[in-house]
Amino acid sequence: MTPPALSPRRRFALALTAASELGAMHSVDWLIGGPPGGGWEAFAHRMLVAEGLDHPQALLAELRWLESTGHRASGSTAAYDRTLLIGDVRFGAAVGWLDEATAWQWIDRQADALTTRYRGWQPFAIDYVEGREARWKRELARARSYLVETFENPRSLWNRIPWGGVTASRDHVDDLLPPLDGEHAPKLEGALELELDLDRRGPR
Repeated sequence: MTPPALSPRRRFALALTAASELGAMHSVDWLIGGPPGGGWEAFAHRMLVAEGLDHPQALLAELRWLESTGHRASGSTAAYDRTLLIGDVRFGAAVGWLDEATAWQWIDRQADALTTRYRGWQPFAIDYVEGREARWKRELARARSYLVETFENPRSLWNRIPWGGVTASRDHVDDLLPPLDGEHAPKLEGALELELDLDRRGPR
């Protein structure tokens, strides 16, 4: 049975996971990332075990830690920790360790916190990369490159879903990504702006 369509706000909340390469593969139409029967449950379980989360109690402890303290104690950022938390919740829901109502409580809180803290996709993305750098310095170039591509791809979640899940209006249009203009795609400002040579880049 096809689940009911998610609200714009909850589609936005799931789109926050597009900050990682893994997140880009997730659907924003399903809490668990895709229709049942497609191998998603087994994949989610492998990911949880790889993080050392091999039972529901371990997952709940990790979620509480990410929400309250997380890697921020060692220089990471709220954007990074709360995005990780949403991803772990999706994995937990996929394997049946979290029921749907509980999963949405966790996800909704993170979305609320992030929209309070950041004014749009660009400042969120910059903080996400800074947080990822604090934890995984060797992955910085990869993270920056991926995020720039996310902004340049007209089909990416961040170019299809407005920040906060709301419809753009005159009052807050400056908070949203600028529209694509033919060959000129929006680029990240400041710390994430990169010179891309797409002609020399091989397939991903």
